[in-house]
Amino acid sequence: MKAHRHYTLDGSTVTDGRRMLKHKKAIIFCATVLLLFLSACAQSNSVSSQNFPIGGLWEVPVEDNGEANWGYASSIANEQHAGYTLARENLEDNSFQDIISGESNQQGEIQVAIREMVEDEEKPVVAVIGATTNEATMRAASLVNFFNVPMLVPSANGDNLLPSNNIWAFRLSAPGFTYANYMFGSVLTKINLIPISGAVIEPSLKIAILYEQNTFGESAAVATARAAMLQEIEIGVYASFSSETIDPDRMVRIMENMAENNVHLAYLITSDPAAARTLVQIFHSRFFKDAMPILVGQAGGFASAEFLESDEAESVYVVRQELVKDQCPTDIESLYEAQAYAAVYLLDQAVKQVEENQPAKQWYEWQAKQTEIAVFREEIRDALKQIRLKVPCLGMVAFDNTGQNKLLNFELVTVKGEQLSILETEDFLNSVRRRAGQLISQ
Repeated sequence: MKAHRHYTLDGSTVTDGRRMLKHKKAIIFCATVLLLFLSACAQSNSVSSQNFPIGGLWEVPVEDNGEANWGYASSIANEQHAGYTLARENLEDNSFQDIISGESNQQGEIQVAIREMVEDEEKPVVAVIGATTNEATMRAASLVNFFNVPMLVPSANGDNLLPSNNIWAFRLSAPGFTYANYMFGSVLTKINLIPISGAVIEPSLKIAILYEQNTFGESAAVATARAAMLQEIEIGVYASFSSETIDPDRMVRIMENMAENNVHLAYLITSDPAAARTLVQIFHSRFFKDAMPILVGQAGGFASAEFLESDEAESVYVVRQELVKDQCPTDIESLYEAQAYAAVYLLDQAVKQVEENQPAKQWYEWQAKQTEIAVFREEIRDALKQIRLKVPCLGMVAFDNTGQNKLLNFELVTVKGEQLSILETEDFLNSVRRRAGQLISQ
């Protein structure tokens, strides 16, 4: 029977995009202690295996009976968990064991979760994968540095999630500022916005930056404004909205301000798929089609399957970390699934490298001394630091001295008729030129 060990990591409210959780369900982050069965290469007539417990952090509610209910987890957590589970099934020699318990939703519980996973007498974890939200990821990254345990961050995209003295956490996902640098450093550049042959009017692009009001949204918005100004792009509106509840009256005033300032493009930042959908709905309610700004959603909630499979997705260009589909299992549908899958694969490869460099040991030998477990964790960390590898779904991965993936690639995607497609830069630029007032010759 599979089970999970659950701990609360923060007290944030979770929605699945369609309903709020009620009926006394505690909203928690789930810390799942998993026995990842990672074995060294064996002779065809024998198998030598080791069980290594891996801690996983996911955003999921707990029922009154203490059991996690994945049916009511946040949509992004479900996507992450689906990719994680698929990787466990696909990789050779994987097996898992689970134990369930429920905790309260006090913010300090993340420390309890990490400590119990690290110091468990029977199955202390050798590494951690997670988490779902930026807040939990930032706290967990600090704690694994304190407890000296390697951690892989698959999906969180806030800035400054890793501590300044970080040597134990490794992040596959792109920070918020890198999306801004891509959009306003590689796509919407001064050179790319030069009038093309046959144009009647030189475009003067004016944008709005609309972001969720929290530390991570503000950081991404500041980076976006800075990158846009470097390209001499005018910022007509710079505004925020509550990350808890979108105020319709405030949004109406913001939309009116955009209309008055003749904004051509709105750059939207939110980590919540439900908020992403609501924003698009409000734009449609306030603008006629011909007057609608071009909408660009930055990863986060916009990159989720919940958003991309919704009617609202057809109105938005989404910038996200590149998903290399031809190197990805066919069952992987979303970026969050892909990132979690890649994280498990990468950790599997790191453990295999450690095994190749030393005589094989059964798990009970690692349990013999806490000092030996500490050495094994350090060797996994060192393998991750040195790794440069083509990873399923994400392509080449290597980490810089801060623990950040330094081989990041991005793409613009659109949805038309329920079909997601990758957009060529020139096609996007032509849409921007038209909206900015430049007439394109046919």
